[in-house]
Amino acid sequence: MKNHLTILLALVLLLPTTAGASDWGGHHGTIHLSFTPPPDLQPVSRGESMGEMGTVVEVFAVLKDLDPIKHEGERILAAGGYELRLRIEGADDARVLTKEIPTPHFDVSKDPAAVICGLQPDITFTAQGVVLVVWKVLIPGAPHPVSFHLDPAGVRSLTGIESAAESGSYAIWSGSLQNRQHGLLFSAGYVPAYLNADGDVDLTERLGTGHWSDRGMFTVDE
Repeated sequence: MKNHLTILLALVLLLPTTAGASDWGGHHGTIHLSFTPPPDLQPVSRGESMGEMGTVVEVFAVLKDLDPIKHEGERILAAGGYELRLRIEGADDARVLTKEIPTPHFDVSKDPAAVICGLQPDITFTAQGVVLVVWKVLIPGAPHPVSFHLDPAGVRSLTGIESAAESGSYAIWSGSLQNRQHGLLFSAGYVPAYLNADGDVDLTERLGTGHWSDRGMFTVDE
């Protein structure tokens, strides 16, 4: 029964096939890419080579910076699934070795760099952030500058959803099934991470278009 439920979550929450399958909530939250878990996120680091193997690093995707919004009087406190994909720049031969999703889930993506998953139970938001996935990445050769990003091409489930398909979203997440908010679909921006960077790096958030405050669906307590 549990396997059937997680399959249902992944397919229904994150693979809508009609415009009415989900309500688009716009941008809400930021995914921080980091070489360490929360609360002490480190988006900039140096990696040591392991000889002929190259450099192996862990990249954490941490969702945080969510506003205290309500939908129909109920706070949005959790996510029931999400979709995102890691993109690596500066190393064409880099390879994602593994992906680890900390919460019990069903992931319908066979791509080690991508996640399309439904969760059971939901993940509850915290101020320090919640880990969505941890990728282990191999970078062959001697240490050199590499950056990690989210790939908008990995967001594949917005077709047919009003105002969402052209938003340029880098990641999406769905509301909580337990809280009966699973019909809500949001995007998240991201902050990249840099390994062995030369000089200053750009840690500004990358965003798609649209914001929850423009949708007319949510309120915030004064």
